[in-house]
Amino acid sequence: MLMENFAVGKDLASFLFSMPFLIGAILLPFFGILVDKVNKRSLFLVMASIGMMVTCALTYVLLHFFTFTYTNFSFLGPMILLGLSYTAFSCCIWSAIPIVAPEKHLQGTAFGLAVSA
Repeated sequence: MLMENFAVGKDLASFLFSMPFLIGAILLPFFGILVDKVNKRSLFLVMASIGMMVTCALTYVLLHFFTFTYTNFSFLGPMILLGLSYTAFSCCIWSAIPIVAPEKHLQGTAFGLAVSA
């Protein structure tokens, strides 16, 4: 999308689209410690959902209203916010499965359903 519509180079486009995963790989252990310490999974899930909605809205605004004033790094901010939101969301949702399904014989099924869904 970036290479075709905005004449962004292949290296920069791959860097921008890998940012959420790179941020998740680096920050996920720290988010896990924070979520376990604060123990407010629902708050983090709501904040992550709001972060994803803001990312989508910001990307829409960048694509439709600032088409002539963008730079090659205009999408860096939304991708960083998306990485933070994905990290918080995945950290909370995976750690909540044993809480929702406390019986040991149901946890495997719960994890299987979460992966397949």
